[in-house]
Amino acid sequence: MTEVILSASVSSTVKMILWNLSSLIFQEFALREGVSISELEMLYSTLSLIQTVIHDAEERQSHEEAVKDWLKSLGDAACDADDVLDELLVRALRWKEDKGMMKKVRQFSSPSKLVFRFKIGHKIKEVMRRLDVIAKYTENFNFKMYVVSPRRRVERTPTDSYILIDSKVYGREEDRDKIVKMLTSSDDKDEISVIPIVGMGGLGKTTIAQLAYRDDRVARCFNLQMWVCVSDDLM
Repeated sequence: MTEVILSASVSSTVKMILWNLSSLIFQEFALREGVSISELEMLYSTLSLIQTVIHDAEERQSHEEAVKDWLKSLGDAACDADDVLDELLVRALRWKEDKGMMKKVRQFSSPSKLVFRFKIGHKIKEVMRRLDVIAKYTENFNFKMYVVSPRRRVERTPTDSYILIDSKVYGREEDRDKIVKMLTSSDDKDEISVIPIVGMGGLGKTTIAQLAYRDDRVARCFNLQMWVCVSDDLM
């Protein structure tokens, strides 16, 4: 069971990274910030190659310890890559929200932009180094390569993943309260805020998001609330 959860988490993380890298707003902001597009393209290429062998690795990890270790190393590196891209994507979303305001444009031209560019560039290089090593190790395992079919559109209702449950959820009050506090904070009201909830599949991320969404304190703070679902193709 642990192996299944691990492989599912790795596969989902890699898919999400590839989707983020292909996002137009992500590419537009990366170019504006001076982030190396060639490095992002190399990251996409490396992960796309790795994605073709994940299925075979999943099948073999239960009886090959070396493959299991390889998959774990990939999972660790993929999570770090996802964190780096999340950092860039959150900044991109804020930039898109503010790009029409001259004051904000001046801020993006400040020394803080150079610091951000240096730090994010260093993080991307480090992630690329680790993934390159992991990709080279695929030659040692003679993995079967599977062609990843293009994502198909999934027809679903807008609220499929939001279940209005009446049953009690125990043991998540502290997590819920932390999120509610961030949502209702009076700081930076003029700027868009993104609060990520990360973790392996099955840990209850959607449940804790629902608890915060349905909390009376949140309802009193916002005139409008909207639950947006992400298609299964991206998960």
